[in-house]
Amino acid sequence: MKPTRRIFQRLLAAINDPSLVMLPASRAEAQQAASVHYYTGKACRHLHTSARRTAGGNCIQCDRLIDRARRQNPEVLAKEQAYRRCPEVKERNRANQRKRSKQPHVRAKEREYIREYDQRPDVKERRRNYAKVYDARPEVRERRRQSERDPVFRAKKAGAVAARNARKLCATPDWLTVVQKAEIVALYAESARLTRETGVLHNVDHIIPLNHPDVCGLHVPWNLQVITAKANMSKSNRFADWS
Repeated sequence: MKPTRRIFQRLLAAINDPSLVMLPASRAEAQQAASVHYYTGKACRHLHTSARRTAGGNCIQCDRLIDRARRQNPEVLAKEQAYRRCPEVKERNRANQRKRSKQPHVRAKEREYIREYDQRPDVKERRRNYAKVYDARPEVRERRRQSERDPVFRAKKAGAVAARNARKLCATPDWLTVVQKAEIVALYAESARLTRETGVLHNVDHIIPLNHPDVCGLHVPWNLQVITAKANMSKSNRFADWS
């Protein structure tokens, strides 16, 4: 095939999949570049215009069809399942997965996928429904009541509340005026009003958090905002770096 024609076929097939143009144009170039796949722009004998594997030169689409047909055979499927259940194979697969997950590009890709997955509306709705069903289970409610009556749990909770109040007291400057103190009280009253009227729990949040490894915000009116409890928990002790 002439080089000009091959380039034209590569560009024509890349209209549906632009990533194909980024692959090496031949198997030799793929071996030199240590690429797993290459794309010549030429169709295989089954008229598939997909990329090819550098290891054997096989068409990826052909390999998928062959593998799909092979997996429909009950005997082959039973052998594969028995092979995967072998302790040596399971341990080897786990070791390979641990080794692969430590690679920086793999970890970055996994974090990006998890971030996108968590933002999907269907995932959020499914998690909300599961949380409602889980919280309504009698054994869960009974376990929570027992934990709240536990002296150790109550002591830890009291200690956390005391530490929070101490941080808030230390972050309250002495130079606050009476008007500014009244504004703080008004914000807490507004939070209670929104909770009462909307039925959604609201909190008074510190924009610059009181508990942060790099900074400590002040308990002043201009550092407070009324947001939902869900948004407050999601924000945690993060804040926008204005520097």
